[in-house]
Amino acid sequence: MDYRSEMAQLRQELNEAGYRYYVLDDPTMSDYDYDHKLRRLEELEAFQNGLFYVQDPASRLAVMALAPEPGSRVLDMCAAPGGKSFAAAIQMKDQGEIWSCDLHPHKKTLIQKGAQRLGLTCIRPQTADGKVRRPEWEGAFDRVLVDAPCSGLGVIRKKPDIRFKDPEPLSGLPQVQSAILDNAAGYVKPGGVLVYSTCTILERENRAVTDAFLAAHPGHPTVALCYGFQMVEGLETDPHDMPVDDVLWQEVVG
Repeated sequence: MDYRSEMAQLRQELNEAGYRYYVLDDPTMSDYDYDHKLRRLEELEAFQNGLFYVQDPASRLAVMALAPEPGSRVLDMCAAPGGKSFAAAIQMKDQGEIWSCDLHPHKKTLIQKGAQRLGLTCIRPQTADGKVRRPEWEGAFDRVLVDAPCSGLGVIRKKPDIRFKDPEPLSGLPQVQSAILDNAAGYVKPGGVLVYSTCTILERENRAVTDAFLAAHPGHPTVALCYGFQMVEGLETDPHDMPVDDVLWQEVVG
């Protein structure tokens, strides 16, 4: 079944089930449908047959910044439940490798099941702690994504219970994020791409983390002297301006 027939089948089933959707106007994301009534989607035959998965458009932006290509070797440091890995695999036409990591074994299983449902064979689920340096991964990946664990304050719209979280444990998140980002930098091949993203609006988890990272990795003309990184683009979405979650992603190249 080709792409067009799959989309036609998906739209027909969504219509028959009473779901409302529209194709995003942004031409860079025109192949993504946005649904307004996300109830029992997992019960649809189209979902069970792997014709689609659910992802906020803002999450897709991080993968667009990563820009994986067919044949790339990609590391998704904090992958669960796997949406960004799935988007990257689709963009890569399921050619290459994506190491999709998470700290918890049950989340590795979740990623694996999602990849199997979508028929994606390039995803390699891993159980790994991003804060722990893996020497065997040094310089091994063309693209590295750090979708860092965060306070999640940019997604209150769909997770309103976040506002009742105990703030005390959240205060240590910048240290965790910085440790993961620092390790991730070592895993990027020379000339590769590293993307840091969060779904929070807190400065201390966004710009403060990336500014400290860039200060610790000043640009150099050759990678032989030091891993040098240069900020090439940063984007912060605002749910007041568009129907997406509030996320921040920043891209650095080695």
